[in-house]
Amino acid sequence: MAHLGTTFDPAAVQSDSGGFEPLPAGTYDLHVIDSEMKQTQTGGDMLVLTCEVITGPLTGRQVRLRLNIRNDNTQTQEIAHRELGKLCTATGTGAISDSVDLHFKPFRADVIITPARNGYGPGNDLRNCKPPGTTAAPAPTVRPQASRPTAVPSPAAPTAPSRPARPWGNGGGTQARAVENDPPF
Repeated sequence: MAHLGTTFDPAAVQSDSGGFEPLPAGTYDLHVIDSEMKQTQTGGDMLVLTCEVITGPLTGRQVRLRLNIRNDNTQTQEIAHRELGKLCTATGTGAISDSVDLHFKPFRADVIITPARNGYGPGNDLRNCKPPGTTAAPAPTVRPQASRPTAVPSPAAPTAPSRPARPWGNGGGTQARAVENDPPF
């Protein structure tokens, strides 16, 4: 039992809208404000990093980065290690043994919207952690292909006389010498 030290009146508290609205997709300046290890349903370990937007009109909004750093699925674990490596590089921490080393060090990342699943609405995820101030790579430019002029026969150019079509259908190409009783192939 925990004594509150005061009387709490829920009627005195303004209720919120009751819903969670994910951050709009985009690139944000963030820092880690909290971290914890959680066990996954399959017995692995997930590092959960709570990140906070530190610039712009959405300053103070939070997004979580969940990294399965120990998992039976090697591909899942490799992806988590790559993402953690990018975060360590982006924050300038280098090798770490405690996630607290990542706290309050600015970085830039792309926030994506994840689809609704398992009874929860849409959420966010982080991708592409990079050092603060890094701009996104410019979009590749597509060069239009030069239009090739089409050959238009000149009205004054003489045309070759057409040859009768061959029975085997090659359209009267080069004429082989005709030999009597020679099969047409």
